[in-house]
Amino acid sequence: MSDFNFETPSKQALKGILFLVFPSVAKSFKTAYLPLVFYIFQVFRNPDQYRQYLTYIVIGVIALIIFSVVRGFLSYQNFSFYISKGSFILKQGILKKQRLEISLSKIQNVHIAQNFLQRLVGVVEVQIDTAGDKTTEVVIKSLTIEKAHALKEVLVMNTGLEKEEQPNETILHISFSELFLAGLTQNHFNSFYILSAIIFGLLIDFRDVMEMIGYAGFVTDMTEKAASGTYFTLVIYAVLFLVAIGSSVLFSLGKVVLQNYGLRIKHTTTDLEIEKGLLNRLSYSLKSSRIQSVAYRTNVLKQKFGMYSLRFYQAMSAANSKKNIEIEGINQHNLKIFEHFVFGYTIANPIENRIKPNSYFKRQLFIRMLYLLMLINVIAIPLLGFTFGFINLILVPWLVFLNYLRYKKSYYSYQEAYLILGAGRIDTVTNIVEHHKIQSLKLEQNFFEKKRAVARITLYTASNFMTIPAMPYAEAIELYDTLLYNVESKGLDWI
Repeated sequence: MSDFNFETPSKQALKGILFLVFPSVAKSFKTAYLPLVFYIFQVFRNPDQYRQYLTYIVIGVIALIIFSVVRGFLSYQNFSFYISKGSFILKQGILKKQRLEISLSKIQNVHIAQNFLQRLVGVVEVQIDTAGDKTTEVVIKSLTIEKAHALKEVLVMNTGLEKEEQPNETILHISFSELFLAGLTQNHFNSFYILSAIIFGLLIDFRDVMEMIGYAGFVTDMTEKAASGTYFTLVIYAVLFLVAIGSSVLFSLGKVVLQNYGLRIKHTTTDLEIEKGLLNRLSYSLKSSRIQSVAYRTNVLKQKFGMYSLRFYQAMSAANSKKNIEIEGINQHNLKIFEHFVFGYTIANPIENRIKPNSYFKRQLFIRMLYLLMLINVIAIPLLGFTFGFINLILVPWLVFLNYLRYKKSYYSYQEAYLILGAGRIDTVTNIVEHHKIQSLKLEQNFFEKKRAVARITLYTASNFMTIPAMPYAEAIELYDTLLYNVESKGLDWI
């Protein structure tokens, strides 16, 4: 029996008011960081001229902090939640009052998250997800640990899927060495692309800052030097590339360890209780009836160690929560346990009746590659000089190789109760969705596909969508009709 009464309005923990104030302050400083950088540079260039404005800058910063503190306190005062007549009710707002009411039966998941600072203060964040749109998501930023778990228990017990009174069975615990190996065997090219985008964005900001403080000529000189001395420039690019690859490995490794440290999964009849995270500790439940589809991910390195990544897709509103429902470092035996939990049976291995896309799909991939190459060169050459064109000697074969892998790994397999879709490039991805989880189907043809007598089918669930590309038109019609019949005739609930 809970010691907390959630039928009367409750507030957030006062000691966690910092987490109401800090986001407002951080957002304000993020908006104003370029003017601040400009001022700092100008102080170093002309200290006598710009130091006279220092007092006004300090006053502005203090006023911003005071405003944020007052706003955070008022947000705390006007924030309350309670449970009444089968609904979770949230009231919030300073000038514009809001009242949000969510039926308990619509709640998909209740997450408990705790970052490093929250751990120091002794509070946690509660995230309540529903099957609706993003406006129906609830985030309670500051509750004591005891109150958060009590609220989660009450909400879970009233969702229509009551827990059985039985001890939890730990079915998976990933050790640090296993997690470290999972990090080393990640697809590091994804991290490379992310870091490249971040660095490119910083270069753009660097140019803006230098032009703002009167050093536009410095940027021009750097660009001209990059465009001259071809051999030297290529060496620099090669060194930067190797540094980027090394950074990508560290980025992937750090991300996996930070997000999955202490990963522990407990199993009951209807739930999986998952806890993971180092700095940001997460605790959430997965209900088998509400999982819409699953995806396995592996690659050449992972296969050598028999390792997989497993992602669950639930019917929920928050995109961030979808990203959190991923498990790293599991083996084939674990996969079979999770398959039986989600589907009630295990998936046949190896997968039978694989059907490949029409060869026209290769042409589609080639055209997309040309568009991507044009975009990269149009953006990069003005910034880095025409020497960047030599990078195409590496970039073009690499993109051709990725397209080859994309076609090689694409297939679909129709089974009596479910559909399997293969995808991926460096990673090999296996998506599995049961027929009755499909919300809608769309058969599409553009002008060029119609001339080639091919079509594509897009499957929509309550959490994501999947596409079967470049199918022969007659085959696409047959599969479309079969899936539509199965969806409408089986009479099984999708949630």
